[in-house]
Amino acid sequence: MKITELDIVKKFSPAFYFHENEKYFPCSIEHLIEKGTLKNSDTTLIDIGKWEYSSNTISVVPFYLNGHPHLFGLNSENNSASINRINDDGHGWTEVGSGKWQSSYIRTAITTYELNGKTYIWALKDNDRAYISQINEDGNGWTDIGSWKWQSNYVAVISFYLNGHPYLFGLKRGNDRAYISRINDDGHGWTDIGSWKWQSNYIGTAITSYELNGKTYIWALKDNDRAY
Repeated sequence: MKITELDIVKKFSPAFYFHENEKYFPCSIEHLIEKGTLKNSDTTLIDIGKWEYSSNTISVVPFYLNGHPHLFGLNSENNSASINRINDDGHGWTEVGSGKWQSSYIRTAITTYELNGKTYIWALKDNDRAYISQINEDGNGWTDIGSWKWQSNYVAVISFYLNGHPYLFGLKRGNDRAYISRINDDGHGWTDIGSWKWQSNYIGTAITSYELNGKTYIWALKDNDRAY
């Protein structure tokens, strides 16, 4: 059987999508196929709607809570963050929580991970400290866990899973090295595993990970229009 581009999209893509802008367009692959807006012969995703999202939001990261997709949005200017639950039909979202959040976070170094049935937010500040917060069980807020020292000059930090356990992949700017850290078993803090030589000039918003056939991969885009 010929593998179509749609098959690849369905295999590697999350359950919903959003544009990095003040307006977001969540769209479920399954919904698009069911409604006939995405065909096997077509490679174009068609937006199913748009909704207003708060301005001055520097970063929005998706996460799952009890198997349902949510969005965590960080607004750096007024030092606040919000949690939004994607509606059951995949169209739009509903804010379920918000609260005070510190400022000066690096927008390409905010990520989430799951461990022991709990969901965590990992965020790096420009004062070289990383903060971990646990999403409340009902999704209406979060509880701060603590902060730990982190090296400076990072262009991006993402999370990935290895044998079901969360890790962090951090790419530094300037010294061309990438670092891997393992989240501690209790979800609080991490342990550095090692660092390796990495090329420079990567785009911080275009680094991600995926799993296939029991292996974990890093996909990264350089500003010379090549992906590695």
